[in-house]
Amino acid sequence: MASVKTRWWGVIVELNRDEACFAATGIDGYEYLMAAIPPPWNVIVVAAVKLHKIWIGRNVGTNGADMHFNWAGFLHNVKRRGPFQSCG
Repeated sequence: MASVKTRWWGVIVELNRDEACFAATGIDGYEYLMAAIPPPWNVIVVAAVKLHKIWIGRNVGTNGADMHFNWAGFLHNVKRRGPFQSCG
């Protein structure tokens, strides 16, 4: 189960391997939700989500991943826990 640790700069969300792989692959069809956002922002949001999924997917280890968010909610670091192991 995911755990959250607070730091002076933000929070660290610790994900186990299954949770990290879900964050990296997610749910199909989220593009339909993004269609509710008006252009050109919908394209920017979809691109940002896809880039973040790639970033998380490349940093999943055997024990999961740590996602670092600042207090504004921006993901600024993804750290692998354990040796790299792809989600597939």
